[in-house]
Amino acid sequence: MPAQDLSPSNEILFTEAHSTWSQLLSDIAESSQSVLFENYIWNDGAASDALLVAMRNAKTNGADITIHLDAIGSFHASSQLLSEISKIAKLVIYNKPRFEFLYSRFVNSVMRRTHRRIIVCDDKNAWVGGLAIDDFWWHENINPCRESMLRVSGAICHELRRIFFNLEAKVEHRNSITLKPLSANSARVCNFSPFGRPTFLRLLLQRIGRAQNSIHIATAYFIPPRKLRRALIKARQRGVEVYLQLPSAKLHDHPMVRMAARRHYAKLLKRGVVIYEYTQSFQHSKTALFDNCDCLVGSPNIDRWSFFRNHELLIESTDPSLCEQLKQSFDADMRRSVQIDPQLWERRSTKTRLLENFAGIFDPIF
Repeated sequence: MPAQDLSPSNEILFTEAHSTWSQLLSDIAESSQSVLFENYIWNDGAASDALLVAMRNAKTNGADITIHLDAIGSFHASSQLLSEISKIAKLVIYNKPRFEFLYSRFVNSVMRRTHRRIIVCDDKNAWVGGLAIDDFWWHENINPCRESMLRVSGAICHELRRIFFNLEAKVEHRNSITLKPLSANSARVCNFSPFGRPTFLRLLLQRIGRAQNSIHIATAYFIPPRKLRRALIKARQRGVEVYLQLPSAKLHDHPMVRMAARRHYAKLLKRGVVIYEYTQSFQHSKTALFDNCDCLVGSPNIDRWSFFRNHELLIESTDPSLCEQLKQSFDADMRRSVQIDPQLWERRSTKTRLLENFAGIFDPIF
């Protein structure tokens, strides 16, 4: 079924950890009919404990709870935690291999993961974004991840419910998206499967190609293929301002991925792309804004896993209110970031260049 253009309803962007967790836990705890919850990571800790309390409250209210977890992302979840989850919900662990060594992404590079974040409460409110159930994201952490979560209501909730159960049924068909531009003041759920086309990469290339004034992209993992690098450079050549919001080198959770990403800085900077590195905490948002009037919020990163191997999901919206919220978020993050100086970057050490080139060898598996 192709994605439908829907009327946006009360789209609110959450970027601050305390308000995100407070509203999310409240939505779950107050549910009385159903809670659908899908995430890539769920690990033991304070965030997990708080979520379990909220789900137990929903269960007491009479809600049926279904949880999808990814076998790789939740590999470190204890057996006790999984047992507690199973007591209050129907638990589905996606793509669990038979042998533990297959959890390694380096050993089994064709593993298909569900990297989606979908939360639907009573079909009234729903959430998408990049939040993980781990204390690295918990608001009481000294420096919780810089995350973006989108809370929506209305018809989008019913579409997210349908897509949620497609994974459980192992529906493998063409991706439920269309590349045609969104009409004004509307929204669309884009669900990406590793078995289908078109991919998130094609959607991104098309939106970059249509941009006339500005492009803002925030991502945690930036391993752009040649097509995407060329698209960003061509956008600059036709006068489009291009801004990238990426994690700081000191705060990145995967040093090799960070070095591989920085290998691409020089050519982009030389062509006029502006690159910021967020310095307050680990920048984990997955958002994009085109011409301040078309935005993407969801789970995909700018890497081959999100382009070709993962189940991913995002919401595209032309709602002026949401686009303005995202623009303000980008502006605020830039003030908390360090802009990469092209001249200083050209003078980085030979050792750094060698490390970047070495990390680049592993681009195909990042």
